[in-house]
Amino acid sequence: MSILERLYDGKVYPCEEILPQNYAEYRAISGQVGNDYEYFLKELSPEQLKRFEEMDKGRTKLSTIQAYANFEYGFKLGAMLMNEVFSNHQEEKE
Repeated sequence: MSILERLYDGKVYPCEEILPQNYAEYRAISGQVGNDYEYFLKELSPEQLKRFEEMDKGRTKLSTIQAYANFEYGFKLGAMLMNEVFSNHQEEKE
């Protein structure tokens, strides 16, 4: 199935399909962050825990905004590159 068919059928989910190139390092860091998160959940007072969770939600939202911006920029850059490639190709033929 082509990418255009997958896009049309709603089967393209870039935010869910992106994996870091260094997946082993990503998993190790993710595991450590998870352990640290669990530690703080146990150690913080209820007031501190509430503030910690609010901060975590904010960081998650920032990360999502940044990921979207990175995707948008990469997509636009790819489109501009393809436009230039095909424009130059047409100019060479003329």
